[in-house]
Amino acid sequence: MYVINVMPGARTNTRCKIGGKLGIDNNEREKMKAACLDCSTRLCMAGTAAGFISVFGAAAPPTCYEDVDLTDCFLICGNNMAVSCPVLFGRVMKAKRERGAKIIAVDPRRTPTAKAADLHLPIRPGTDVALNNAMARVLLQEGYAREKEVEAFASGLFKLKQHLEEYTPDKVAPIVDCPAGDIITAASLPHTAWAEEALGKLELLVVQDIFHPTETNYFAHILMPAAQWYEKEGTVITSERRVEYIPKVIDPPGEARPDWKIMQAIAQRMGYGDLIPYQCEEDIFNEWRPATKDKLCDMGGISYDRIRGKKGLQLPCPSENHPGTPRH
Repeated sequence: MYVINVMPGARTNTRCKIGGKLGIDNNEREKMKAACLDCSTRLCMAGTAAGFISVFGAAAPPTCYEDVDLTDCFLICGNNMAVSCPVLFGRVMKAKRERGAKIIAVDPRRTPTAKAADLHLPIRPGTDVALNNAMARVLLQEGYAREKEVEAFASGLFKLKQHLEEYTPDKVAPIVDCPAGDIITAASLPHTAWAEEALGKLELLVVQDIFHPTETNYFAHILMPAAQWYEKEGTVITSERRVEYIPKVIDPPGEARPDWKIMQAIAQRMGYGDLIPYQCEEDIFNEWRPATKDKLCDMGGISYDRIRGKKGLQLPCPSENHPGTPRH
């Protein structure tokens, strides 16, 4: 087992279940003094969360998966849902087959999602905003938008109308039809050579991964084998705010271990074993629950006993008798 000291200014990255993430953050922030923590959430959800806060006032989706079964028209923009969310897309296709729901796909590529759509808009890369503004203008101008409901739940409708005045179909057309050179430039980003150059300059790179070899591992000085999702128990929060329990199916092979156990071993070797005194993943989960009190993510009423072997509960769930919140 290799042990390193994460100095102030060092950067770390984590992607793991809730308990493992909490254990890593506690160790690195409090004892290792690592101010720069990074994780897949920044790439996966940071932009989405910012949008949710701007539109809905909270950093979580206000709907649930059941709404897919109640929807008559799906607008899918820039997402190959058939590949990225195949299970959920199966429900979308079921709605199309059984209820005649329509699918509109906005994507420069002819993806499996676009092929399944009733209408495919193959816009040029980078012109999404112009397209969205033009569509919003048509909705308002033709009276398709229920303005009374919009005004009841949102502000700024008048300013939006003013902003959209210039987005006529004639003015939007040249924006959508971008020069080929600009399209190629946008499509070529990001350049992986930048990341390779940066990794190659590091004095020390520690990689914790469930796979080997990978392109990143080739640059690593130290490799730490981690357990895969079915080799450790834990909880996750789905896109509909549902806290689900995931049991361990088999033991991890060789020296691989759960994320929090790796950080616990490092903390113990550094003399900070009291920081991660947990005996199991459930201990970490129970420590986190009080910190969510009175927040959108309140899980005070969720315990392993309530979700183990069951469908899980949707946040917020503030008390032991609370059934969870499908919509908020």
